[in-house]
Amino acid sequence: MKIDTRLADLEKGEFIIEPESYDLIIDTFYLQRGLFSQIRQGLKIGGLLIAVIALIDHDPDLKPMNPDFLLEPGELKSEFSDFEIIHYLETRRDPQKRPNAEIVARKVNRQAEL
Repeated sequence: MKIDTRLADLEKGEFIIEPESYDLIIDTFYLQRGLFSQIRQGLKIGGLLIAVIALIDHDPDLKPMNPDFLLEPGELKSEFSDFEIIHYLETRRDPQKRPNAEIVARKVNRQAEL
């Protein structure tokens, strides 16, 4: 298995996800909504997205965060609703931390289903 890793500042456009190029894209604790379409296009048919991203939470005991960097409940699942959802969970695994949305989803060829 070939693994291609990159270190880049995505907000500065140092790396572009090329269409139909990846079998797997992993996104952990990083939210830039503008990348969702690149992720969708960058995966090959049958490719997997694995993501864990923080959810918005109004718990007064948590450190405030910019809501631009937090998902709304159901947002991640909705964003990739055209994928085959293998795993989806919104949960708070640690009571001292924010809840997260977790997804494992496979890009499917919807044209082949028609």
